[in-house]
Amino acid sequence: MGLALGTLVPALALGSTSAQGGTVPSAQLSLPAVVRSGTWYLRNTQTTGNADSSFRYGNPLEIPLMGDWNGDGVKTPGVVRGNLWALRNSNTEGVGEIVFTYGDVGDFPIVGDWDSDGDDTPGINRGNLYSLRNSNDSGIGETTFFFGDPTDFPLAGDWDGDGRDTIAVNRDNLYSQRNSNDSGIGETTFTYGDPTDFPLAGDWDVDGTDTIGIHRGNLWALRNSNSEGVGDTVFNYGDPVTDFPVVWATGTLQEFGR
Repeated sequence: MGLALGTLVPALALGSTSAQGGTVPSAQLSLPAVVRSGTWYLRNTQTTGNADSSFRYGNPLEIPLMGDWNGDGVKTPGVVRGNLWALRNSNTEGVGEIVFTYGDVGDFPIVGDWDSDGDDTPGINRGNLYSLRNSNDSGIGETTFFFGDPTDFPLAGDWDGDGRDTIAVNRDNLYSQRNSNDSGIGETTFTYGDPTDFPLAGDWDVDGTDTIGIHRGNLWALRNSNSEGVGDTVFNYGDPVTDFPVVWATGTLQEFGR
């Protein structure tokens, strides 16, 4: 499947307080992007076409990822080299505003909003060990647990719409999702796509829940429920040979009801 982090990161944050009291969750439409030799190409719709914006950041030896690092509702780039993280707060060329070390060289980086505070922070996967940190700085993981097998591919998403990102794993075309960041078995398990597909996660229909997508060549097939079936949204984007897929989001957070 290759060493990479899709971003595999959700585009979800907590919303405002309702008139009746309590927190009203909010969601954003997740969108396709690709990284090619240090250039990022972002598209504003889930359709076939050219990039709507592009910029250079990082280099081809770094692992690319996207997250909302400062809680402003926009997913922007980050790169990981060894255990050095460099995060940028705008989708423009420049240097990382947030730079820190986390984890060990050889760890696989993941990002998500682990504590539902509205910003994405780092996590690492080492074998089937996960260690998640709630701030974008050096330190130790506040949450550590085991899930899945050492050969599984990790993803992060808000699978149950509670505003908190949790871990899922992909093994061939089998997905297992857990709704809390602790050791246990997946509450939701299903198959989707082919064993060689690259797995993605995002809120493709802005319903406040992250679901699975796959990337195959330059084909994107996004599903709106975490279950077996066919892609609800299918399109081609990017170059099938050189591009690495990531998921981004921008714009006003949309409130949704329960």
